[in-house]
Amino acid sequence: GDGVFTNGGAIQTHTYAAANTYSVVLSVTDTIQQTASTTRTAIACNPLGISTQPASQTVTPGSSVTLSVVASGSGAFTYQWYEGASGTTTTPVGTNSSSFNTGTLTVTKSYWVRVTSSCNVSHSINSNTATVSVVCTAAPVITTQPASPTINSGQSVTLTVAATQAAAYQWYQGVSGTTTTPIGTNSSSLTVTPAGTSSYWVRVSNSCGSVNSNTATVTVCAPPTITTQPGSPTIPSGSTATLTVVAGGSGPFTYQWFDGPSGTTITPVGANSASFTTPALTVNKQYWVRVTSSCNGTASVNSITANVTVTCNAAPSITAQPASRTINAGQSTTLTVTATTSGTTTYQWFQGTAPNTGQPVGGNSSSLTVTPATTTNYWVRVSNGCGNADSVTATVTVCAPPSITSQPASTTIVTGQSATLSVGAAGGAPLAYQWYEGTSGVTTTPVGTNSSSFNTGALAATKSYWVRVTSSCNGTAIVNSNTATVTVVPPQITRRQKSFNTVNSQRAITTSWAQATQAGNLLVAVISADTDPNFCVFQPPAGWQLAVTYEWNNVKSSIYYIPNNAGSRTSETFNVQAGFHNMTLVLAEYSGVALTNPLDKTAFDGDNVNSGTISTGTTQTTVQPKELVITALSVPVGTDFSNPSNGFTEIDDHSVLSYLTAAVHERITTTAGVFGHSATVGTSGTQWVGMVATFKSANPN
Repeated sequence: GDGVFTNGGAIQTHTYAAANTYSVVLSVTDTIQQTASTTRTAIACNPLGISTQPASQTVTPGSSVTLSVVASGSGAFTYQWYEGASGTTTTPVGTNSSSFNTGTLTVTKSYWVRVTSSCNVSHSINSNTATVSVVCTAAPVITTQPASPTINSGQSVTLTVAATQAAAYQWYQGVSGTTTTPIGTNSSSLTVTPAGTSSYWVRVSNSCGSVNSNTATVTVCAPPTITTQPGSPTIPSGSTATLTVVAGGSGPFTYQWFDGPSGTTITPVGANSASFTTPALTVNKQYWVRVTSSCNGTASVNSITANVTVTCNAAPSITAQPASRTINAGQSTTLTVTATTSGTTTYQWFQGTAPNTGQPVGGNSSSLTVTPATTTNYWVRVSNGCGNADSVTATVTVCAPPSITSQPASTTIVTGQSATLSVGAAGGAPLAYQWYEGTSGVTTTPVGTNSSSFNTGALAATKSYWVRVTSSCNGTAIVNSNTATVTVVPPQITRRQKSFNTVNSQRAITTSWAQATQAGNLLVAVISADTDPNFCVFQPPAGWQLAVTYEWNNVKSSIYYIPNNAGSRTSETFNVQAGFHNMTLVLAEYSGVALTNPLDKTAFDGDNVNSGTISTGTTQTTVQPKELVITALSVPVGTDFSNPSNGFTEIDDHSVLSYLTAAVHERITTTAGVFGHSATVGTSGTQWVGMVATFKSANPN
């Protein structure tokens, strides 16, 4: 495409006038006039250069700067910014962009950028060094002073200052102006964990001067303690008992008493007081108190259990049976019984069903904590000096932990497509699913919904995903899947699926997809019908576009398409006007086709009679070497097609009784050209129509 050049030597060179892709034909003639030729592709590129260098600038401390570069030449450019002098690659910064923001600066820094072109082969050029000089115009001014917080003993707190034109920070322990105890690093914040109440301040400076902050006092609260525990009295049946606690630490204090052993908060009793008087008791009872300090937030301490012993006057009577419950494997649970009793009362728990005493377990307590490996039964016998009472059987059901039976599988898709990942899980129901982007265990980017499957959406780059399965059979238990990598590759034209349907004497035809369509793919529909006695008009579903159509007196075919479909389509229904017709509807889905304006060339052919061979017509030259070519052939008689020419492959061939036969062929090209084909028809002499449509690849080279 750039002239003819003749040279009698062995070496041939040529300089092209413009950047482009050229075809080169080399012909060699030897001494006996024999000639050999070969064709090669030459890619001519404009040289890579930098037309606008990143500029050096001067800013005040605490400012940021955006540096930019303008590159010239052929091909797609990539950019890598670096901190330091031009050529120093130890500190890469920024993203693949022609501009870079430095972020907040307090000292002078230098930057440069390497520009790389992918035209023909990868080559690069380095920019000049851009120096961002940080120069103050005035001494710092503190805009936000460090606050004076209150914390609990052992806690940490972060003090922060904000100032204009700040270049350096020095923190000190003590009141503002006292510099005997410097602490921390050159930072606008300081994290401390003082053992007692302490004071801090910071000096903010630059080359124009400095300023001292106010004093920030960190008040440390001592946690609450119990210096005198509530006692365990013995009383006659029907009497009351007064329990008292003494607390220490930093107040103010609040008090909450509970009925039961220490730590059991099911039954709060009493008022906000250091003492509590029980109601009149006829059975032994346990009480305890939680003391809470609100010096800074809340901190609490629990007392020991106070056992109030009641002398007996009747055999026990169980008023609250131990309850059956469900737990996860490896978890513990506590069974509890409540009985009306008096005097000294004992409790003996057993494993098994009541009243089987073959497996005693636990101690003398109204509660029993167990960790069974499998579902197990328990019961308790309550006794005092006057008799005993047996509980009902409590069943502890053990849930299996969640497990993954089928890991989400890594897959490969083409650019612009999506992938659906699935996981198989087992364990105690119900199970919940949370998908994440990233490697297994990284939870910074949750995606998807509570489902065992997840669709990635259209992807332009390779990504990884995983899923956390949670069982809430009893509480929560989780298991993480392996990482599934979705590898994204450049698009290639590939047929994903094909389906068809035929109908006899109908006004509509529906064909179902073999699987739901994938977003981003091209959808093709080829519909054919007999038109005797009525000509017909095809009415496609919303979104379908007509590529090419042709009809004769007794037969009609059309090729429709949807570019870049939204996905999840399951069936297509085409209506027809007017009359009732025999019809075929073939559906095909292709990946790797251009997302916008994919239709390139069309052609059609037909006649009132055939001689045993019919044709699709021939297109004009396609604009790309890689294209999808779809053809349709139909005759108004029951027969079949065979022997497609020009490298075409038959993907469907069906008849409707003796009234209609339609075939669909395809070819995926690798060079630009004119396309169409003929085929042998089993019954000669009939009317016929044929047509062809080409669709451009998403990756034309």
